[in-house]
Amino acid sequence: MNTAATVRTGATIAATLYTVVLLLLGLFPSEFRYLFAYIPAVVGYGVPVFDKWAWHWPSIHRFTGRPWVAGTWRVALSPSPESHIPGGGNRGRSPRT
Repeated sequence: MNTAATVRTGATIAATLYTVVLLLLGLFPSEFRYLFAYIPAVVGYGVPVFDKWAWHWPSIHRFTGRPWVAGTWRVALSPSPESHIPGGGNRGRSPRT
């Protein structure tokens, strides 16, 4: 599992456990005075949402420092005139010969 997936999973698990504890204690979000206790849970669920989808949204993307890499990328590679590629290429001998 890569680092981003680990952070998303950890944030989701922590937010879920926090929400369950609040509900078991009888602190329901329908009561206004307990509504603010759920802010950490909302932030915990917001981490994976932002990391997976929200940073792509145009209104949010303007404020993030993430590069825009969507779309098709096409490139043509050519060796430098100063490169010293052997006559048979730079792969070397084929392992089957």
